Amino acid sequence: MFSVGNVSYGVKNSKHNAEYPPGVTNVCFEDPIFYEHHKNPNHENNKGINLLLEALGICHTVIAEKKHDK
Repeated sequence: MFSVGNVSYGVKNSKHNAEYPPGVTNVCFEDPIFYEHHKNPNHENNKGINLLLEALGICHTVIAEKKHDK
């Protein structure tokens, strides 16, 4: 989950159908309102969403690794 402006995006305990190996968590993001706001260039949060996504893309590295101890 994350917030942009006064809106919190993301769904807790989503019922995503994909199966992941044991120990792999927090890989699913679902929120129809987020996608609606992101696709609408006239929405007040559109620019903030795009800036957040750009900052995440530039400033974060994701390295996937299997947990062998579980």
